[in-house]
Amino acid sequence: MGMERFTMMALGLENIRQSTLFPSDPRRIASVPLAQKAYTGNAIKEQIIARLNKAGIKFEQSEHEPVVTSEDAAGVRPNMSLKQGVKALIMKDTGGSNIMVCVPGDEKVDFKVLKELTGKRYEFENPEMLKSKFGLEVGSVPPFGNLLGLKTYFSKKILESETVAFNCGATTETIVMQSADLVKLVEPEIF
Repeated sequence: MGMERFTMMALGLENIRQSTLFPSDPRRIASVPLAQKAYTGNAIKEQIIARLNKAGIKFEQSEHEPVVTSEDAAGVRPNMSLKQGVKALIMKDTGGSNIMVCVPGDEKVDFKVLKELTGKRYEFENPEMLKSKFGLEVGSVPPFGNLLGLKTYFSKKILESETVAFNCGATTETIVMQSADLVKLVEPEIF
């Protein structure tokens, strides 16, 4: 047993990285972040549209008044129910690592299920960090965690709707597409 593992156990830490002076993981070596192919801000919308076009996926893009909540978004999307909206949420664990969890617009994240799935406790990323890390505002997060360099989880209930809608990096722009195509492009873990 090394000193780092001993320190982790003695302090009751959840991860050995918290007891390591210069931790390494898939995103950094000796605490130096690796260059990631992750997109932020307006570039994410361009990447989503480029990937949809490259894959030959049919979609509709529309502009509307700014929205923050799923209920607001459902109100500005004609012929779309609240359930058809995809709520993309960026979560953080106690060490500050992020994941994305996507649920239908009429659902809430079940933190107990999330802990069983990942083995960690998560909470919502705060709006300031969302803006500084990802260049996104609350209400603008698209369900493309793979473009943000995040492990992504989709509720299987998203696939219950044939067509889904989501904001694509801005609170004023929506994309509507087939749910099966969305899952194919993002390749999330389904729970």
